[in-house]
Amino acid sequence: MTQIRAVFFDAGQTLVYADPGVGAVYASSAVLAGAKDPDPGRIEEALTESWRAFGKEVKGSPDDGAASDALEREKWRRFTRDIARQVPGFDAASFDYEVWF
Repeated sequence: MTQIRAVFFDAGQTLVYADPGVGAVYASSAVLAGAKDPDPGRIEEALTESWRAFGKEVKGSPDDGAASDALEREKWRRFTRDIARQVPGFDAASFDYEVWF
């Protein structure tokens, strides 16, 4: 009989839910970076859409499975910019993505 040595869970938004929600947290931090009253609900929707696309991109990329601080930082930069592109209130001219990131 095989002994189970570990069990892994994807806790975020699966077993554990943030309060306030992720959309509210992203919205409040986005305001600090220059966004104009972004809708937390729309951010949640954009986050879901971006996460699905992000997962497909990572699985099919040449660096699939590779990890480094630089790669992770670049992936999260692309992910957060994709969210911002989908939500009204993120004016590229006045919004500081690096502060938000």
